[in-house]
Amino acid sequence: MSTIKSGYKPNQLYAVLSLAAVLFLLGILYLLYIYGNQTISYLKEQVKITIELKNEARPVEVQSVKAEIYKLPDYKEESLTFISKEDGLKIIEEELGENLSDFGLNNPLYDVLTFSLLSKGISNENLTAISKELRNNSAVRDVYFQNKLVYSLEGNINRFRYIGLFIALVFLVIAISLIYNTVRLSIYNNRMTIKQMQLIGATNNFITRPYIKQALFNGLMGSILAVTLIQMVLQFVWSIEPEILNIASNKDFIIVYVGLILLGILISVLSTWQTVTRFLRTHRDDLR
Repeated sequence: MSTIKSGYKPNQLYAVLSLAAVLFLLGILYLLYIYGNQTISYLKEQVKITIELKNEARPVEVQSVKAEIYKLPDYKEESLTFISKEDGLKIIEEELGENLSDFGLNNPLYDVLTFSLLSKGISNENLTAISKELRNNSAVRDVYFQNKLVYSLEGNINRFRYIGLFIALVFLVIAISLIYNTVRLSIYNNRMTIKQMQLIGATNNFITRPYIKQALFNGLMGSILAVTLIQMVLQFVWSIEPEILNIASNKDFIIVYVGLILLGILISVLSTWQTVTRFLRTHRDDLR
């Protein structure tokens, strides 16, 4: 068994570091994707739907409009706000720095209700349907939403997802190729020993087992190192921008970290098994 490990140990550190570097970059890329999605969701939930109420609308009718909003499937809790036309005028006067009543102008505004939807409900089709439904209420004068902003968000989201998916797939292929070549080089020095053991009657499982065990260890160590480096980077970023901490949930980090550990072990073991199997199937003369 010791003969198998000779020539393999000096390359273990290189294999672990290579695996850790690749997993670190993959983890950072995936976290950027998560943060990007969460940021887009946050921006979508900032879209406001504004309802203008008729001047003759009675309080009970206004309450019926509110009840209708509360029943919307994607209504965002505690986002409903009532702004009277007097308060609206004050807001405009503060922004303009002018008192419009000094010009003898009547208040042209209406009482309004504003609310937001959860990100999954923000689409032009859904907002248009909601607007049409709310306009049927006798107390509603009109309904508005930022349709240009929603169109822009939808277009950017699709581009972000397609580009992100393409980059992730390309990088994953490169990563697997790099790890495979690293593992192959780490076992290459033992190719003759592997063949000699096979020739004296050792079974393939007996020959492969120590390499698989070493691959498990390397995969675990490389994954833990990658996760540790990612956490250090995140801690540094959070210390600079604490608000970023709340964008992604603990569940997201658990999925990323567990996924990286499993991926690291899987790639390391499969690469090692494939490499050793290849040497076992290769004729001795072709190994030189």
